Amino acid sequence: MMNQIREEYQALADQNRKDAEECYRKKFDTASLEASKNNEALQATKNQLTTLRRQIKGLEVEHRSLVAM
Repeated sequence: MMNQIREEYQALADQNRKDAEECYRKKFDTASLEASKNNEALQATKNQLTTLRRQIKGLEVEHRSLVAM
């Protein structure tokens, strides 16, 4: 009787551990995917910012040359 209860308890504990690991794995995978997407978006924004800064510098040079005329 006691062995049967112990085996049932162990089976429940094993299943709970398996369920918890699966839940953690899913949450971790979701967070990793989200972080990857955010990192890509951040890199794209940085590239866009660099391009805009170059355009601003070019326009400033053009403005200065026009003002100097």
